[in-house]
Amino acid sequence: MVECALVGRQHRFQRAAPRRHGLVVDEVVARRQRRDREVAVAAQALIVYGQARRTCQSLIGPAPEHGEVRAAKEEARDLASMVLTASSSLFDDPAGREFLRRIQRLMGALYVVSYAPSAGAQSEKLEHVKAALAELTVSVRPLLARVPPDLLPDLDELPGIDGAPI
Repeated sequence: MVECALVGRQHRFQRAAPRRHGLVVDEVVARRQRRDREVAVAAQALIVYGQARRTCQSLIGPAPEHGEVRAAKEEARDLASMVLTASSSLFDDPAGREFLRRIQRLMGALYVVSYAPSAGAQSEKLEHVKAALAELTVSVRPLLARVPPDLLPDLDELPGIDGAPI
Protein backbone atom coordinates (compact mmCIF):
# COMPACT_ATOMS: atom_id res chain seq x y z
CA MET A 1 0.00 0.00 0.00
CA VAL A 2 1.12 3.50 -0.83
CA GLU A 3 -0.20 6.58 0.90
CA CYS A 4 -1.22 9.40 -1.36
CA ALA A 5 0.33 12.54 0.11
CA LEU A 6 -2.14 14.92 -1.49
CA VAL A 7 -5.33 13.57 0.02
CA GLY A 8 -3.99 11.38 2.81
CA ARG A 9 -5.61 8.21 1.46
CA GLN A 10 -4.04 4.88 0.84
CA HIS A 11 -4.17 3.36 -2.63
CA ARG A 12 -3.05 0.00 -3.84
CA PHE A 13 -1.03 0.16 -7.05
CA GLN A 14 -0.69 -2.93 -9.16
CA ARG A 15 1.87 -3.53 -11.80
CA ALA A 16 0.62 -4.66 -15.14
CA ALA A 17 1.75 -8.13 -16.12
CA PRO A 18 4.06 -8.10 -19.14
CA ARG A 19 2.33 -9.02 -22.42
CA ARG A 20 4.73 -11.33 -24.16
CA HIS A 21 2.34 -12.95 -26.61
CA GLY A 22 1.35 -9.63 -28.17
CA LEU A 23 4.87 -8.34 -28.80
CA VAL A 24 5.34 -10.19 -32.07
CA VAL A 25 1.95 -9.11 -33.36
CA ASP A 26 2.61 -5.52 -32.26
CA GLU A 27 5.94 -5.52 -34.08
CA VAL A 28 4.37 -6.86 -37.28
CA VAL A 29 1.63 -4.24 -37.14
CA ALA A 30 4.17 -1.46 -36.43
CA ARG A 31 6.35 -2.59 -39.35
CA ARG A 32 3.35 -2.63 -41.68
CA GLN A 33 2.34 0.88 -40.53
CA ARG A 34 5.89 2.18 -41.13
CA ARG A 35 5.90 0.66 -44.60
CA ASP A 36 2.51 2.18 -45.43
CA ARG A 37 3.72 5.57 -44.21
CA GLU A 38 6.89 5.30 -46.32
CA VAL A 39 4.79 4.57 -49.42
CA ALA A 40 2.45 7.48 -48.61
CA VAL A 41 5.43 9.85 -48.25
CA ALA A 42 6.85 8.58 -51.54
CA ALA A 43 3.50 9.08 -53.28
CA GLN A 44 3.31 12.67 -52.03
CA ALA A 45 6.85 13.30 -53.22
CA LEU A 46 5.98 11.90 -56.66
CA ILE A 47 2.98 14.20 -56.94
CA VAL A 48 5.08 17.23 -56.00
CA TYR A 49 7.85 16.08 -58.35
CA GLY A 50 5.43 15.87 -61.27
CA GLN A 51 4.19 19.39 -60.56
CA ALA A 52 7.78 20.64 -60.30
CA ARG A 53 8.55 19.21 -63.72
CA ARG A 54 5.41 20.78 -65.22
CA THR A 55 6.33 24.12 -63.68
CA CYS A 56 9.87 23.95 -65.04
CA GLN A 57 8.61 22.98 -68.47
CA SER A 58 6.22 25.91 -68.56
CA LEU A 59 8.93 28.38 -67.53
CA ILE A 60 11.84 26.98 -69.50
CA GLY A 61 10.03 25.85 -72.64
CA PRO A 62 10.02 27.86 -75.87
CA ALA A 63 9.79 31.64 -75.51
CA PRO A 64 6.41 32.05 -73.84
CA GLU A 65 3.85 34.63 -74.84
CA HIS A 66 2.20 36.88 -72.25
CA GLY A 67 -0.66 34.43 -71.60
CA GLU A 68 1.76 31.55 -71.22
CA VAL A 69 3.82 33.49 -68.68
CA ARG A 70 0.69 33.92 -66.60
CA ALA A 71 0.01 30.17 -66.87
CA ALA A 72 3.60 29.42 -65.87
CA LYS A 73 3.24 31.59 -62.78
CA GLU A 74 0.02 29.73 -61.95
CA GLU A 75 1.94 26.45 -62.23
CA ALA A 76 4.51 27.87 -59.79
CA ARG A 77 1.75 28.83 -57.34
CA ASP A 78 0.32 25.31 -57.61
CA LEU A 79 3.76 23.90 -56.85
CA ALA A 80 4.12 26.15 -53.80
CA SER A 81 0.71 25.04 -52.54
CA MET A 82 1.60 21.37 -53.02
CA VAL A 83 4.90 21.79 -51.19
CA LEU A 84 3.15 23.47 -48.26
CA THR A 85 0.60 20.67 -48.10
CA ALA A 86 3.12 17.83 -48.32
CA SER A 87 5.93 19.37 -46.27
CA SER A 88 4.81 18.10 -42.85
CA SER A 89 4.91 14.44 -43.87
CA LEU A 90 8.02 14.90 -46.03
CA PHE A 91 9.87 16.56 -43.16
CA ASP A 92 9.36 13.58 -40.83
CA ASP A 93 11.11 11.22 -43.25
CA PRO A 94 14.90 11.50 -43.89
CA ALA A 95 14.66 10.93 -47.65
CA GLY A 96 11.57 13.12 -47.77
CA ARG A 97 13.45 15.87 -45.93
CA GLU A 98 16.22 15.78 -48.53
CA PHE A 99 13.62 15.95 -51.28
CA LEU A 100 11.99 18.89 -49.51
CA ARG A 101 15.33 20.69 -49.23
CA ARG A 102 15.96 20.28 -52.95
CA ILE A 103 12.45 21.29 -54.00
CA GLN A 104 12.89 24.49 -52.01
CA ARG A 105 16.12 25.21 -53.89
CA LEU A 106 14.34 24.58 -57.18
CA MET A 107 11.53 26.93 -56.17
CA GLY A 108 14.09 29.62 -55.38
CA ALA A 109 15.65 29.19 -58.82
CA LEU A 110 12.20 29.28 -60.43
CA TYR A 111 11.41 32.50 -58.60
CA VAL A 112 14.56 34.14 -59.90
CA VAL A 113 13.66 33.16 -63.47
CA SER A 114 9.97 34.08 -63.35
CA TYR A 115 9.72 37.07 -61.03
CA ALA A 116 13.11 38.74 -60.86
CA PRO A 117 13.96 41.52 -63.31
CA SER A 118 15.36 40.32 -66.60
CA ALA A 119 18.65 42.14 -66.07
CA GLY A 120 21.48 39.66 -66.20
CA ALA A 121 22.15 36.47 -68.05
CA GLN A 122 18.77 34.74 -68.49
CA SER A 123 20.46 31.62 -69.86
CA GLU A 124 22.54 31.36 -66.69
CA LYS A 125 19.37 31.56 -64.58
CA LEU A 126 17.79 28.81 -66.67
CA GLU A 127 20.86 26.65 -66.15
CA HIS A 128 20.38 27.04 -62.39
CA VAL A 129 16.81 25.81 -62.76
CA LYS A 130 17.92 22.83 -64.84
CA ALA A 131 20.64 21.97 -62.31
CA ALA A 132 18.17 22.23 -59.42
CA LEU A 133 15.72 19.98 -61.27
CA ALA A 134 18.46 17.42 -61.90
CA GLU A 135 19.28 17.46 -58.16
CA LEU A 136 15.59 17.05 -57.36
CA THR A 137 15.41 14.05 -59.69
CA VAL A 138 18.32 12.44 -57.83
CA SER A 139 16.60 13.02 -54.48
CA VAL A 140 13.30 11.50 -55.60
CA ARG A 141 14.89 8.18 -56.66
CA PRO A 142 15.15 6.71 -53.11
CA LEU A 143 11.51 7.58 -52.58
CA LEU A 144 10.57 5.90 -55.87
CA ALA A 145 12.20 2.70 -54.67
CA ARG A 146 9.62 2.48 -51.86
CA VAL A 147 6.62 2.38 -54.15
CA PRO A 148 5.55 -1.04 -55.43
CA PRO A 149 6.19 -1.27 -59.20
CA ASP A 150 2.52 -1.87 -60.02
CA LEU A 151 1.64 1.49 -58.41
CA LEU A 152 4.37 3.50 -60.13
CA PRO A 153 3.40 5.77 -63.00
CA ASP A 154 5.40 5.66 -66.17
CA LEU A 155 7.75 8.56 -65.47
CA ASP A 156 8.35 9.07 -69.16
CA GLU A 157 4.75 10.27 -69.39
CA LEU A 158 5.47 13.13 -67.01
CA PRO A 159 6.48 16.32 -68.75
CA GLY A 160 10.24 16.51 -68.66
CA ILE A 161 13.08 18.86 -69.38
CA ASP A 162 15.95 18.09 -71.70
CA GLY A 163 19.01 17.14 -69.72
CA ALA A 164 17.13 16.12 -66.57
CA PRO A 165 17.72 12.42 -66.00
CA ILE A 166 14.69 10.28 -65.30
